Amino acid sequence: MMTRLIACVWATMLLAGCGVPQMFQIEVPTTRVNGASVTATSDEGTQVTVFVQVRNPNMAALPLLGAHYTFNVDGRVVTYADEVHRTLPSAGIQIVALPVAMPSDGAELGGRRFDISGSITYKPPGQLRKLLSESRIPLPTIAFAGSGTIE
Repeated sequence: MMTRLIACVWATMLLAGCGVPQMFQIEVPTTRVNGASVTATSDEGTQVTVFVQVRNPNMAALPLLGAHYTFNVDGRVVTYADEVHRTLPSAGIQIVALPVAMPSDGAELGGRRFDISGSITYKPPGQLRKLLSESRIPLPTIAFAGSGTIE
């Protein structure tokens, strides 16, 4: 009952031209792929870590929950889902390290070109998240994409 009331009030405000209340306005954070480096090697494969910078323009901290991403090097494509569990500080920056394990084919990955694309799921603050959850709307995501040379 309360959810319907909140949804009706919100819809009425939007239809009346009031716009979204300030407390519900959350700007989507921005991202930039900062690079990738080989972080471990073994006979079975190589671990590469990709570093994604996330900037929060909001005055509220945003918990980062998970990442889904696709990594491509020399036509070999791997897809991952990884838990992030970091908090993006209000008006701040966080570097998210995303691990990638590439099976070994005898080739050295350092110096090779890579491409990555994906998204990071975040949790908006307070009442907005509660309203979205009660309405069964999925958590929002921040898209990222980039390329470079593996160090």
